[in-house]
Amino acid sequence: MAGLINGMTLHNLKAFSGGFFIFSDYMKPAMRIASLMEVPSIFIFTHDSVGVGEDGPTHEPVEQLAMFRAMPNVNVLRPGNAYEVEHSLRFALEAKRTPTIIALTRQAITTKNEVDYDNFKMGAYIVKDYENYEAIFIATGSELELALNIQEELAKKHNIYIRVVSMPSQELFLAQPKEIQERIIPHNCKNIVAIEMGASQPWYRFANKVYGIDEFGRSGKGQEVIDFFGFTVDEIIDDYLQS
Repeated sequence: MAGLINGMTLHNLKAFSGGFFIFSDYMKPAMRIASLMEVPSIFIFTHDSVGVGEDGPTHEPVEQLAMFRAMPNVNVLRPGNAYEVEHSLRFALEAKRTPTIIALTRQAITTKNEVDYDNFKMGAYIVKDYENYEAIFIATGSELELALNIQEELAKKHNIYIRVVSMPSQELFLAQPKEIQERIIPHNCKNIVAIEMGASQPWYRFANKVYGIDEFGRSGKGQEVIDFFGFTVDEIIDDYLQS
């Protein structure tokens, strides 16, 4: 399938593939060739985390986001709401020499914020801020809603104020001028937290604490598996307050 997408794209068509994110493992050689050949193929995946649930650990991606973020000349987009999904598709269609991977969630999420295309294509942007924030929480995909709920609870119940940053693409953010990166995630903030239901390794270039998953998933209903790994407002707040 990935090879077919490359071939159609080379013949000046705009084509895309679709499938569960876990099956990108079978597609990786052709996806790597697209990156190597600078073919702007579009690879769209769903079921991008342990939220897959009942299919169990064989179908629950853990290392795939990290794998593709390590691949040269590819943009990995993990949108966190409806606006980011729309912008991701536009970005993929406009790409000229770089393939695009779009990883979409299975579970329902709420669109809590709007973002325009110019801010989105910086790779990261400030979603909600406080003037005197003590920490920055970075999130992607379905975890963006979780981060915003955490921000709300910390402010309401604990008088703790944090900045929430959505980072749909590490690659696009790292390509920005240093002044833009510094404005969004200033280096003098000593408490930067990343939240993503996947391998934690890629996030330590930005954050000093990561809520990630560095083991295989579990069998169970999607929300049960998410709860098992501690991706809930209460568990992350309790851990944050103790750290």
